Amino acid sequence: MARKELKAESVAEAYLALLAERGVEYLFANAGTDFAPIVEAYAKAAHTGFPAPKPLIATHENLALSMAHGYAVASGKVPAVMVHVSVGTANALCGVLNAARANVPILFTAGRSPLTEEGCRAPATPTSTGRRKCSTRPACCARWSNGITSSGTAPSSKPWSIGP
Repeated sequence: MARKELKAESVAEAYLALLAERGVEYLFANAGTDFAPIVEAYAKAAHTGFPAPKPLIATHENLALSMAHGYAVASGKVPAVMVHVSVGTANALCGVLNAARANVPILFTAGRSPLTEEGCRAPATPTSTGRRKCSTRPACCARWSNGITSSGTAPSSKPWSIGP
């Protein structure tokens, strides 16, 4: 696919706009703590009118996948599903396997909040968007964090950076 430039102030806005541009009408979701940027992007879309798929909220991740699966079969269109990281992704796997076995296309994504933008240096309370204090980060998530060392610090590079 060709590279495309978007006028977006966040990755979440660009994500929603690209989904809509590529014909994704619905984003089935079971949100977690990592959805704040998506919620903010939806709020901005409602205010500014930039395109975004319609959000459909499910009470469980497997339900979100099942709803998307049914929509895809009935409409012939590709839906998107987003769940929260770790346990939410695990909860969704039965639905992912069902769709894969039936050759039903679904764009499946899971969020992961950054620990901080500059490493584990956040004060006791969040000071900027996307930051969390280190002591409240679930221990289970640390295993999957890019570059976390035993000292609790992370490299200064942003884990979501793409390219050289």
